[in-house]
Amino acid sequence: MEQFWMQKYLRIPYKVRGYDFDGCDCAGLLRLVYKEELGILLPDWENEYINVRRESFRTLDSIFDAETSTIGDFPMSVPLDEVQPFDALVFRVGTARVHTGIVTKKGRFLHIQEGEHANIDDYNGLKWKNRLVGVYRHVSRI
Repeated sequence: MEQFWMQKYLRIPYKVRGYDFDGCDCAGLLRLVYKEELGILLPDWENEYINVRRESFRTLDSIFDAETSTIGDFPMSVPLDEVQPFDALVFRVGTARVHTGIVTKKGRFLHIQEGEHANIDDYNGLKWKNRLVGVYRHVSRI
């Protein structure tokens, strides 16, 4: 049975650059969950994310990467077999690495996409398995 912390995030509507219960995009959902559940205030990387959405050379995994990170204490890359709840996942959509979600338990993650509400999905399933490009852990959780 999955943990219950994520229940209050299910059905949050999608909203570009949103970061609260009224609406979120995938990066905003990550910020909201970290603030509400872990007491961690992630910096607003809106400018970086806007550039990603405009298909610049900046991708979400480069924002999370320890060498190029602009979002603070998030650059701990984690092997997939060591994933834990609250780790951040980065996915490729098309050719760009622009989608993120939050691990709820091994194999499952909370995320939101344009045109949908926040939901739980299987990151090892057919839709996401080959799109997963990175797993990251906030340094305060190491």
